[in-house]
Amino acid sequence: MQFRWGTRKNKAVDLTPKSRGKGFSLGRIMKLGGSTLTLPLFLLALMLAYHYYRENTQLRSSFTAGTMTHAQEADIIAQLSEIMVLPKGEAPLIATISNVALLQGQPFYVNAQRGDKVFVYCAARKTILYDPLAKKIIEFASDVPPQTCPTP
Repeated sequence: MQFRWGTRKNKAVDLTPKSRGKGFSLGRIMKLGGSTLTLPLFLLALMLAYHYYRENTQLRSSFTAGTMTHAQEADIIAQLSEIMVLPKGEAPLIATISNVALLQGQPFYVNAQRGDKVFVYCAARKTILYDPLAKKIIEFASDVPPQTCPTP
């Protein structure tokens, strides 16, 4: 079917789209029903974002940070420094394990118990799992993931 929209120097202008074959392309699908794909893709992105948020919140809730005073921090660092040589010129991030169940499946926390302390030295790239009751180092890692350390 051809439409004749007007003439130009007595020649008809063909405004019909040329047939390119009947294949599936993203442009053709979006023209046919873009809203049918947009909603499921949006819902999928929303579900993935919620899953990431929930996982991140659960992992963070397994630690309690900032509940110790400076005197308590200095005391626990002094206890740990009697056992091993700590990195100089850096204050560690200290967290207390409050929920061991959320840490299952992570090899570093296999022997962790509630109340254990996690020391993270970002510049030295060291992580120490310490039991303050037994005054023992439970686990030591010499590589710290970059997402663990805050950015300045």
